[in-house]
Amino acid sequence: MADTSANLPENSEFSRFSLELDINTIREFILNTRDNLSLKSVANITILTLMGRLKLKNGMIKVGEFSIVKGKPQKKYLLVRQLVFGRKAIGEVCLGGEGEAIYFTKNESLFVDTICNLSAVLLKNVENIEKLKASNRKLNRKILQFESIFELSREMLFTSSVEKAAGICMNIIIGSLGIKDIAIEINDGKKQVFLKNLKKKDLLNKGLKKIKANYI
Repeated sequence: MADTSANLPENSEFSRFSLELDINTIREFILNTRDNLSLKSVANITILTLMGRLKLKNGMIKVGEFSIVKGKPQKKYLLVRQLVFGRKAIGEVCLGGEGEAIYFTKNESLFVDTICNLSAVLLKNVENIEKLKASNRKLNRKILQFESIFELSREMLFTSSVEKAAGICMNIIIGSLGIKDIAIEINDGKKQVFLKNLKKKDLLNKGLKKIKANYI
């Protein structure tokens, strides 16, 4: 890997063109990632942007538990850059493979660093957003469960029918635990069995989870 920038005058037409190209490419990178906010889409745009700018056919990006490979997988890549957020590496970018060469100017080296830094910040932000969305979904499910339990429990208080009460109880359990097959057996002088999506012969299945409960 060689730095050819020393051979170029600072104010050369080539340097100005290269700088304008990098600025426009960075701008496109920001616009593309803004409209595709997911870990895989940001990672994919990152590796494609770097490979396109450096005119490389092979590259790979690793983020967390997934990786994206472009071109052919390489045993050894020419350039490896860490994606760092704070002081922690959250991924890495690998560029250039067999039969390829990387010649850096100062502008290109700065461009690679800029894209990697931007990508690390975006990836961490997307990860935090996805965690927040998952927490909100979980919280919403819990709220719906409690509301469902409250409404059905209130309905159960005003019924004198054992069959209807058992049906309400089964609906509460199904809604709260996300199960579909349930049976309630009531032993109160006489044995009564109420089924939902089960048949009496299914009760012989030893794999069924059994829960004992006392009631008044």
